[in-house]
Amino acid sequence: EYVCIMNPDTLFDDRHLLENLSDKLAKYEDVAVIAPVMVQQDVWDIKHTYWDIPNSWDLLRRQFVLCRKRNQAPLRLTSDKTAYVGVVHGSFLMIRVQSLIEIGFLDEGTFLYSEENMLALDMQHIGKREMLSLTDVFYHNHRKSTQRLTLKRKLQVAQIASSSRKCICRKYYSNYLILIMNVLYCINLGIITLKHIGGSLKKR
Repeated sequence: EYVCIMNPDTLFDDRHLLENLSDKLAKYEDVAVIAPVMVQQDVWDIKHTYWDIPNSWDLLRRQFVLCRKRNQAPLRLTSDKTAYVGVVHGSFLMIRVQSLIEIGFLDEGTFLYSEENMLALDMQHIGKREMLSLTDVFYHNHRKSTQRLTLKRKLQVAQIASSSRKCICRKYYSNYLILIMNVLYCINLGIITLKHIGGSLKKR
C-alpha cells in the first residue's frame, strides 16, 4: 500500500518510524507523500526538509548559481504534529502506491535535481498533497567534499540542473519560459567561470 524511498546515505534509529509514517498517510486521505524531518551533521535541519512548490519566477532565478534560496511557507501544525507542505526532500519519503500509479510512477525526465518538485507537481495534478511529520526524524549523512570542484564539474552540475528545470517547465509551465531560461543559463555559465577564475587567482 505504501512505498518508502531512501537514499543510501540515510539512517533512522526509531523502529516505529515506518509505522508512524504509514499510519499518518492512512489518516490523511488527501496526502500521498509524507516525510520525517531531516537531521544533518547533528542539526535538526527543517530548513532543507521542505519548501514551496516553485512558481515560474522561482524556476528562472534558480538558474543562477548565486540564487540557492527556496521559498518556505511557515508550518501550520495539526493536532498530531504534522504539517501540509509543498515539497519534501527526496532523500527520505513515503508514497501512497495508488497515487504513484496514478501519476505514472516517478518521472524519468529529471536527473539528480528537481525530482522532488516534479513529484509534488504530479501529486498536485491528481489532487493529492505532501506532508511533513514533525515527531519523526531521519539522519542524512550527506557530506560535502572538502576538495574544490573543477570548472568542468561546476559547469556539468549547472547543465544537469538546468536540464531538469526545463523538463518541469515543458510539463507544467509555459514553453516561453524555456527561451528565457536558455539566456539565463548562458549568463550563469559566465558567472560560474568568472567566480572560478577569481577563486583560483585569490589562492595564488
